[in-house]
Amino acid sequence: MPEPESAALEIEWLSRQLTMLERVSEMASIGGWRFDFATREVLWSDQTRRIHGVDAQFVPNETNIFQFYVPEKRDAYIRDIVRFNRSGQPYAMDIEILTAGNRRIWTRVQGETQVVDGQAVSVWGTIQDITLQKNLELQLQASEARFRSLTDLSSDWYWETDESYRFVAVQASRLRSGAGVVPLPPGRCWWDIPADNMDAVAWDNLRLMLEARAEFRDIEIHTADSFGTLVWVAVSGAAVLDSDGRFTGYRGVGTNITERKSSQLRIEQMAFYDALTGLPNRRMLLDRLKLSVGASARHGQHGALLFIDLDKFKTLNDTLGHAMGDALLCQVAQRLLGCVRKIDTVARFGGDEFVVMLEELGLRADAAADMAAAVGTKILAAINSPFLLEGPSGSSPYDTSPSIGVTVYNGQVSDLDALLQQADLAMYASKAAGRNTLRFYEGQSG
Repeated sequence: MPEPESAALEIEWLSRQLTMLERVSEMASIGGWRFDFATREVLWSDQTRRIHGVDAQFVPNETNIFQFYVPEKRDAYIRDIVRFNRSGQPYAMDIEILTAGNRRIWTRVQGETQVVDGQAVSVWGTIQDITLQKNLELQLQASEARFRSLTDLSSDWYWETDESYRFVAVQASRLRSGAGVVPLPPGRCWWDIPADNMDAVAWDNLRLMLEARAEFRDIEIHTADSFGTLVWVAVSGAAVLDSDGRFTGYRGVGTNITERKSSQLRIEQMAFYDALTGLPNRRMLLDRLKLSVGASARHGQHGALLFIDLDKFKTLNDTLGHAMGDALLCQVAQRLLGCVRKIDTVARFGGDEFVVMLEELGLRADAAADMAAAVGTKILAAINSPFLLEGPSGSSPYDTSPSIGVTVYNGQVSDLDALLQQADLAMYASKAAGRNTLRFYEGQSG
């Protein structure tokens, strides 16, 4: 039985951890929930209640929770959720709900079935308010749709070639004076145009289409316009025949699609990258980890995950404000990038947590562990160096430290979340050892 003083310290530590988790979930607007198949009981966390706009007196059950789904999508949402629960597979859905205050918001709901002795006993999950992100995504999609509509109505510029595919005419619309218009010198062919994204094979494919007198649409080319500015253009063309049916050349149109490409990039950034630090987010990390594990299975190379948590980060936010906390996170991200190779991945996992994925660490587990420990030691030194934070009264140094958990993996991994949990548990072991140190997952050593 633990000594009273030791038990009190453990309770205090657990209380601090609970407070931290509650604060992080509140900051990220992430709530938790659970559904028990046997009792049909539904449990909601406080943050889940706040997202739905209800108080502690509201008792969720398997019927009334669906009342929050917007009416026009309710049946479809319920069908999908039932299907996911029956499949036993983890799922993630974007669901639009109507809060108790009659406010429409977007949420991302994730669930995972708990199976005991082959029997599904419950579903655990999270819910996050993603209204801001979703609205931005929808605005970008609407902007892209408007752009497509306008460019479909009017071509930016017009081009013609002779029977040898040499340019003979280029004419821009009256709304253009060279911006977004690709210069096509008379006597040159398409494959004479310098383009970043077109190699010899791509130009050969276009030449074969021309020789077959085929119509082509929306071939995307990244090149310079008449002002020397790099732009994306989509070109389309069709063969021209004279009155006797003889081939006389090609003519077509070119459209500036730079804005569309930029919108696609912004949407991709929102989906796969952390908005604050620019690092890959959890979603991209899991994608890359899956590829890494697959490559490890094929080639026998080991990899490693380093789970990094900043010590006493909550104190910084509480004393100096979130802006200073954000500034620290951005600087930490840059220092982490400076500690790894180009083939490795540094991701922001959430809050003040980062994950570093090291690849191609060799065929031996012990050697891989040694290399992971070396990188971890480098990270400890980098983050222990003072940070310079800009505040209202000027620049001031700030000291922090990391707690790092490490796990080494190979191609035998079947559960990516379990692998991340190993590194997470090792990180908590690091904190329990006094912080500002590195620990391997139980059974591994560096």
